[in-house]
Amino acid sequence: MYGSIRLIPYTSGCFPFHVKIQCHLFWASLFITLTLGCGDSKNTTDGGISSDGANVSGTCVPSGPQCNNCVDDDNDGTIDGSDIHCVSSLDDDESSFATGIPGDNTDEKKQDCFFDGNSGAGDDGCDIHVCCLLDGPCPQELSGGYDPNDCEVSADCITNCAPLVETGCDCFGCCTICSQGNCQDIIINPAVSPECDTADIDDASKCFRCNKVAECEVSCDPQSCVLCPGQTVADLPASCNDINVCPGQAATCSTQIQCASGSYCNNGCCQVQID
Repeated sequence: MYGSIRLIPYTSGCFPFHVKIQCHLFWASLFITLTLGCGDSKNTTDGGISSDGANVSGTCVPSGPQCNNCVDDDNDGTIDGSDIHCVSSLDDDESSFATGIPGDNTDEKKQDCFFDGNSGAGDDGCDIHVCCLLDGPCPQELSGGYDPNDCEVSADCITNCAPLVETGCDCFGCCTICSQGNCQDIIINPAVSPECDTADIDDASKCFRCNKVAECEVSCDPQSCVLCPGQTVADLPASCNDINVCPGQAATCSTQIQCASGSYCNNGCCQVQID
């Protein structure tokens, strides 16, 4: 008698696999299949379907933040980095542009790196007044401390924050957000636009219009097959053949498992994952 072992990949929330053992008994073959995995993964079942009916695949952290737990927490039909509200793997609020991280992005005037998971310029070097970003006159309620001649972005900010920026945004959370076929450049920081959500992007009184800082912008361009936040490949022109591309030669992805360690699948692209 002799035997062989084959590993059969199996997609599920936490990437288990099947082991198929084939034993040859001279006149017959016996197949035994064992399933090895990491146990229940946020109530997922075979085929990568969670108990709430959402499709999941790739690496899953059942106890992780809402934007990295393979569950459609806000029941909008999108999961984790495919959800328009998710900006990083530490984002713990899938239902709004707030990140759900205590102390994150709390200043309505002084803007630092929106994507680093905290407030303040101490660890990123990003520090400009919100009115440097806003399109149009600076509102009176936000004008305190504003100097239009002091809107330069530091080299440290570009170095430390730009790699974390979501495609379609700049370092400070001025993003091209798309909803129902319409796209607007808006400030997504809830400290600045507390009433802004995807249904309100055409309402400039709720979703403040902004101009991106070109030095630390990661551009989206559907005509070049680069998705903006809120878009899917179905929104790209036919010439893209239902395939998106990513800026800076970043890898494309549809699930987290397609991204290398240390990166996060966000709206079709593997971006640097914050610690």
